[in-house]
Amino acid sequence: MNHTELSPEITLHHNKTTDVAFVDLLPRPEGRIDVIDVSETLGVGTTVLARFDSEGNLVGLTIENYKHFRREVMRRYLALAVDRIIGLMVDRVRSTFAHHGSHGMATCAG
Repeated sequence: MNHTELSPEITLHHNKTTDVAFVDLLPRPEGRIDVIDVSETLGVGTTVLARFDSEGNLVGLTIENYKHFRREVMRRYLALAVDRIIGLMVDRVRSTFAHHGSHGMATCAG
């Protein structure tokens, strides 16, 4: 697995075997993790899932088909590096879901 620190608070883990990337913002919380598909919110064709703790804090993103995702966002945002794009997406998910708590989210047991 490839591990990259995008900023002091954001790390990216890319599993090249499964081509799934995990963008971690906080340590994995104990207990319940709520997951919501934010692909449409971010305007991307690949599946991007946001992970929230039981208090509604954004814990991270899961990006399926990461190689395709990178190509897609690089074409859209030619001047920006992928790490900056992921940072912008994290900011957008945080602002969009800041007041939603955990209502209406799919739950994954931790």
